[in-house]
Amino acid sequence: MHIEIAVEGFETYKNIANTLIDMYSKLGLLEEAQGVFDELDSPDVVSWTALIAGYAEHGFHVEVQRCLNQMQKEGCYPNVPTFICSLKACSLQGSLDWGHKMHTRFVKEGFENDALISCALVDMYAKHSSFAEAEAVLNFSSDQNVASWNALITGFAEQGASEAALECLDRMENFGLSSNEITLLSSLKACSKSVTSRCGYRVHNEIVKKGFETPQTCGNALVDMYGKCGLLTDAQAVFDKLKYHDVIGWTSLIAGYADHGFREEALKHLKQMQLEGVPLDIILWNIAIACHAEEEEIEEALVVHASMHEQGILFNCFSFMTALQVCAKTASIEVGRRLHIHIQAFKDFDDAEDLLSTALIDMYAKCGSMNEALQVFEQIRKKSLVQWNAIISGYACQVESKLVFWTFNQMMNQCLQPDALTFNSILFACSHSGLLKEGEMFYEAMVEEHNILPQVRHDNCMIGLLGRSGCLNEAVLMLEKIPFSKDSVSWNSVLGACRRSGDLELSEQTFNTLVTLGQQNTTSFVMMANVYADIGK
Repeated sequence: MHIEIAVEGFETYKNIANTLIDMYSKLGLLEEAQGVFDELDSPDVVSWTALIAGYAEHGFHVEVQRCLNQMQKEGCYPNVPTFICSLKACSLQGSLDWGHKMHTRFVKEGFENDALISCALVDMYAKHSSFAEAEAVLNFSSDQNVASWNALITGFAEQGASEAALECLDRMENFGLSSNEITLLSSLKACSKSVTSRCGYRVHNEIVKKGFETPQTCGNALVDMYGKCGLLTDAQAVFDKLKYHDVIGWTSLIAGYADHGFREEALKHLKQMQLEGVPLDIILWNIAIACHAEEEEIEEALVVHASMHEQGILFNCFSFMTALQVCAKTASIEVGRRLHIHIQAFKDFDDAEDLLSTALIDMYAKCGSMNEALQVFEQIRKKSLVQWNAIISGYACQVESKLVFWTFNQMMNQCLQPDALTFNSILFACSHSGLLKEGEMFYEAMVEEHNILPQVRHDNCMIGLLGRSGCLNEAVLMLEKIPFSKDSVSWNSVLGACRRSGDLELSEQTFNTLVTLGQQNTTSFVMMANVYADIGK
């Protein structure tokens, strides 16, 4: 079309050129939009606004500022639509300082009371989480409207400030304004992050009153809200009322079941969705893999992953991470290697390099191939604490205590501070190697030098180490010093040590304590039975 216009010589007609600029801007073809604009002898405010709108919509706020300054230098004064587009650039990616300058200009030039500009200012401040300024603009405006209130409610909802969002809804209604579909959708988003269900039911009632429950957008939003709040019966009831079920509704319902531990229900609905002919999106494929993995249906998880590949579904970072976790659980190193090759073939994972590298190291380590884990580790340009922890954990699981200590020292030489996970791996290695002196040294360093409070897993490692080293009294003493964190693992460690030492009296005392505290389990009974068996009782 553009070529035909140019051939006919119409490209320089201002109205046609402005339409072309607008078209290219909306399509995101900003170089083409700029090219048409540059051919104009004297662009008018419509030309400039169409170009600015394109740059604003696609996040080029620096270009928006350049255009706004240039148009004024050329004697073309911006109008309200131009200013609104400029504020949109501030809202999306721009600087709040620039937004403040724009606001000051509006006040000087008498635009602050314009309803459209007020709404754009509220939206800009809300998106920058500057809610006091957003409310100040709204309160000052002589023409408060639903759009301005919606901008504020949406801003609060996006930041997870659910109570503030719902308070705004009350204030808006007290002001005499009636909520519309956008208001209620934003309110539902706020409810999904609320700690109480009351607000969700309230907004739902308002949606029913206004007749918005069955339209797809509000219906899906209700399913999503109830699902995120764990009100799965309500989510299912709304879902069942919908006239038709699209992928958004299915995803909201299935994610709700999966996120709250109802994995069998999630998998059942996934099958039903496929029977109804609705194609799974990447989120649902990932949920399917994760649910099978959590249910320890490892083969099924790998089958789903293979089906994704066969159907040409483009994997995302979460797809690969979930599949790698399955491989780690099942020691499926060959599948893990194939996944590694796929990951290397993708160029879109630069932002997720840390996560995927860590998952690969963990997978190789748990599959017993520390050489391959180390190869991945060495290829990382800037190693994070998470990746150092992964390699230390790998060596610890193989009880390579010398390599654990050496790697820890290398990490410290990089000026990285260890965390609780680092020391958990080190103490695990010490415990399973019987290195009492080293274990005590690292435990003390964790507390005294690195200010890390011992967690139950650290204490369990030390109790196990003391027990393996024959220091039963010290193990019991340590156990008694940690009344709020000890668990069945702690007591069973002592019970196991008692059995190894042949101390029947302490074994019985430990077992009785377990029973008294209600922390006995199958392992406890088996171990106590073995104690008696050892002495022929």
